Amino acid sequence: MNGRLLVAAQFALIAWLIWPLTPQAWSPPALLLLGAAIALGLWTLTHNRPGNFNIRPEPKASGRLVTSGPYRYMRHPMYSAVLLFCAAEAVAYADPWKLVACLLMVVVLWFK
Repeated sequence: MNGRLLVAAQFALIAWLIWPLTPQAWSPPALLLLGAAIALGLWTLTHNRPGNFNIRPEPKASGRLVTSGPYRYMRHPMYSAVLLFCAAEAVAYADPWKLVACLLMVVVLWFK
C-alpha cells in the first residue's frame, strides 16, 4: 500500500477522533490513557529525535537505528503512543464511532 495514502489515512482518523472540538468528559480512565500517550510520545522523542525518522513508512536514508529508551522494549513506540491517544479520545467522547476510528487506526498502523 502507498505510504502517502497510509499517512493521509492516519491523519484523517486522528481528525475524526478529535472532531468536533467540543469539551469531552475526561474521566479518570481517559486521563490515564492520555497521560500514558503523552509520556510515551515524549520518551520516544527523547531517544529518536526529529530528523532521524520519516513520517512515511519508508526508512530515512540518513536515519540510524535506535535501540535505547522505549525502543529497547517495543518496536514501534510512536505508533503505540498514537494508539493510546486514540483510546483516550474514544473513552473521553464515549462514542462507539470513535471506537471504530481506533480500530481502523490499528489497521492503518499495521500496514504502515
